[in-house]
Amino acid sequence: MAKSKRAAAKRRGKAAKSRGAAKRAKSAPKVAKRKATKPAKKAAPARKKRAAPRKAAARKPAPPKKPVQAPIEVIEVETVEEPIPGVVVVTDYEAVRINPAAKPEPEDSSE
Repeated sequence: MAKSKRAAAKRRGKAAKSRGAAKRAKSAPKVAKRKATKPAKKAAPARKKRAAPRKAAARKPAPPKKPVQAPIEVIEVETVEEPIPGVVVVTDYEAVRINPAAKPEPEDSSE
């Protein structure tokens, strides 16, 4: 606070400086005449962006296939022997074979 009082006291003894004569104000600049404007060209239409590819819908899993039964072959063999006159021997042989490599054949209904 003390400083401000001292500064004010110093200013009291001095006379105000003269600014000099006032200068004449400048006039506003003249505006140039406008030329007729040309019609604006239409802007080219914006190019369309490519649509993002859609993800393919997930497929439903196929129903499970029924297992194909392997073809079963049954072979029956009968042998008739007559080792002694009047004595007859009959023997039956039966063989069952499953072939998994072979394709099943359609069964004939005519037999």
